Amino acid sequence: MQYKALATQSTQSETPDLQFSQRVLAEPGVSYHYIDLPKTRLHYMKCGDGPPMVMVPATISRIENWRPLAQFMGQKFTVYFFELPGHGQSSPFPEPFCTSLVAETIEAFIDKLKHKTISLMGFSFGGILAMETLYLLQERIERMILLAPVLSKQALNFAQIHLAMLRRVVSVLKRPSVRAGLLRLIRSKKFSPYLAAFLAKFSNLEKTISIEKVFQNITDSTADVLTFQLDELLNFDLPTHVPPFQQPCYLAMSENDPTVNFGKTVGVLQRQFSQVHIERFAHRYHQPPKPVTFQEIVRQFNPLLDYIVSS
Repeated sequence: MQYKALATQSTQSETPDLQFSQRVLAEPGVSYHYIDLPKTRLHYMKCGDGPPMVMVPATISRIENWRPLAQFMGQKFTVYFFELPGHGQSSPFPEPFCTSLVAETIEAFIDKLKHKTISLMGFSFGGILAMETLYLLQERIERMILLAPVLSKQALNFAQIHLAMLRRVVSVLKRPSVRAGLLRLIRSKKFSPYLAAFLAKFSNLEKTISIEKVFQNITDSTADVLTFQLDELLNFDLPTHVPPFQQPCYLAMSENDPTVNFGKTVGVLQRQFSQVHIERFAHRYHQPPKPVTFQEIVRQFNPLLDYIVSS
């Protein structure tokens, strides 16, 4: 098994040279589209020029939040990012959400776009979705790129009693009547600040993330998807009886991630892939505490992108 740790960017100079500055300014253009598939009408973004790459959404992901990262990867790839069915402007699945439906949707998506193979990228819960897609598409995936992925319930940084409580709450929320009642409460300006504060403390979420704002803007279809996503996240494990995939896997993750355990995540990937390349960071958050720009992503991740396309 090949294991390679890449040099972290925090030890390198912050002073850009002229070539780097010119590269930072060259942001790939972005276009927005709809595509009709068997079980949904997807709203997606396309940018860049190169081999095709699908970026798999994380929980409650909207296109506008992913534009800088898509543009960054668009320096080397033709990048597609879609809003999950039931989120944003993508229509809900006609049946309850599950990861296998997302994998089937990605297969239908690339078939319709006539791509024989793609690279796959996932962040957070998108790690589960990306792995489920890899199991379905197998050799049609050329490489896997994972940013702080959630891959197993064993890697979640929660006390067992908290996990048990969360599983119980989510199981109750799967009842439509209960979920509808809770939605009315969390949209209330009086109740949502208290629930948001409790959830931030209970679930290791960064205090700088506006959970209250997420609550007030959540739609019925997004809440449905989120409930089933949480259920899978709290109970998900990758199979261990399959031979390791031969495609290279690139992991970028902080050793101090408060939500997902770094060491356990690496262990999961080493069992799943014969080639694992790792970029370590030291920040103490699961996702950036504020929106990042294209230029900021370039400064932090450009060496990793160059390594991905050259290896």
